[in-house]
Amino acid sequence: MARRDLFTGRSGQLAVMAEFLIRELNVAIPEVDVGDDIVVVRDEHDQVTRVQVKTANAIDRPQLDRFYAEFRLPMRQMESGPPHLVYAFAVRRRERWEEFVIVRRSVLQQLRVEHDVGSPHKDRLTLGLTFTREDIRTKGVSFQPFRSKFEPWPPLDEVPEGVILPVGE
Repeated sequence: MARRDLFTGRSGQLAVMAEFLIRELNVAIPEVDVGDDIVVVRDEHDQVTRVQVKTANAIDRPQLDRFYAEFRLPMRQMESGPPHLVYAFAVRRRERWEEFVIVRRSVLQQLRVEHDVGSPHKDRLTLGLTFTREDIRTKGVSFQPFRSKFEPWPPLDEVPEGVILPVGE
């Protein structure tokens, strides 16, 4: 991994942590990284949630009024990772943190299996997301319900309404 990628990834992790902290959720970095970048503690319920942060730099498409970000996830983690693991996708655009997408691993895996979300390549799953003001899409599936979905915490373990679009949209 390139040095710049290490700095980008770590800065995305810290940006996600800041978003949790501003919402009064406690966060910690595990001493040993075994697939969880941070743990989020909801103090009033003694609830701990494991979070894997993935960071991408956006590719701007101003003529189309949109931008694109691509994330790579370990296929092994997608298929058999902890059921309650949550992915936090952080997108950096125009020298600032622009977007966060929050989705449970189990929900993303369900969308992958049932709606072909993501592209498998050997031991990785590539998830490409196209962002507009109104929506986030990949392969005809809307990720808008996951946009900055820090609340309620932790996210529900089901596909929310609005993700699966009617045919022709």
